[in-house]
Amino acid sequence: MMLGYKAESAGQSGYRGLEDIVADIRAIPSVTVVTIMVKNQKISETDYIAGLKIKFIPSLPGVLRSPEDAKLKILRMIKQTKGVRKIFKISQGFEKTTV
Repeated sequence: MMLGYKAESAGQSGYRGLEDIVADIRAIPSVTVVTIMVKNQKISETDYIAGLKIKFIPSLPGVLRSPEDAKLKILRMIKQTKGVRKIFKISQGFEKTTV
């Protein structure tokens, strides 16, 4: 997926950027891996875009749901992440892996 975000000051702790947003996404339940595929493409003074690949487990123990439902919930949580402005170019397919 492509993610639009705003690089911003995080107060006394300094600068909040893509790595902080990716860390927040990794903390979302059922997300297992977040890989930065396209780094920091600047589109304005404070706005950037980046390409991310996200792997997730559709169902956690005790919670049965479809991959589509899991994906929608993860996308909602990403949109609520501090600094995220827009999500676009979301892959419609799923890549199934075996363990």
